[in-house]
Amino acid sequence: GVNARAEDWVRHNNRSYPAGVWKAVYDGSSGVASETVSPKLTENDYDSLRQVCQTLKTAGATINSGCGGHIHIDATDLTKNDICRLLGLWYASEHSIFGLVAQSRRENGYCQRMMTQLDAEGRSPSEVARKLRRFGSVSAIYQHIAKDNDYGETVRFKAMNLDAYLNHNAIEFRLHQGSLNASKLLHFARLLSAMVDYAKSDLPLP
Repeated sequence: GVNARAEDWVRHNNRSYPAGVWKAVYDGSSGVASETVSPKLTENDYDSLRQVCQTLKTAGATINSGCGGHIHIDATDLTKNDICRLLGLWYASEHSIFGLVAQSRRENGYCQRMMTQLDAEGRSPSEVARKLRRFGSVSAIYQHIAKDNDYGETVRFKAMNLDAYLNHNAIEFRLHQGSLNASKLLHFARLLSAMVDYAKSDLPLP
C-alpha cells in the first residue's frame, strides 16, 4: 500500500530520498538484517509510517538491541548560529534525553554522548553556543566536537551527527532505539523537531 523498493545498500555519500518512496536496504550492523529508510515525512504522513510499521510486524519483523532508530530533521535553512544554538540546547538536555531511550542505547558506541566535548565550552546553553561561534564554519565545529577520545579521529557516531548536515542538509539524531511502534517514533521525532525549531527562532536559550 506504500511505494517501496529494495536496495543493496544505503549509499551515505549520495543518499537520495525520492518523494514518497520507502526503502528496505541491507544494514550491516551485527545481528541486524535490514534497515527501513523512509522518505522525507511531515505530520501529514503519519498514516504511512503507521502502515509501514504494521506491515513489518505482520511480516514477522522484530527489533533487537542492535537496532537503532535514526531520525533526520531537515536542516536546509539552518545557519551556523542555529547549529551553535542547537548544540547549546543539546548540552542542557542530553542527560534527560538519554533517559528517554532504551538502556541498550545509553552506552552505545554508535550514538555516543556529546557532553564531554561540550562541557569544555561552558556551563549554560547560551555560553556553549557563544563559544562555539568562534569557529569559522560548521565543519570546524564538527571537527571539534566529534573527536573520538581513543583515536582522536572525527567520527559521526554521536547522538547528534553533524556530518549529515554537511553532506545531506539534515541533522541526524542517532540516539533512539529501533522500534515498530509508530507513535513512539513520531513522538521522539516531534521532540527533536521542536528543538531544531527553537534553535532557529529568536527566543533566548533557557
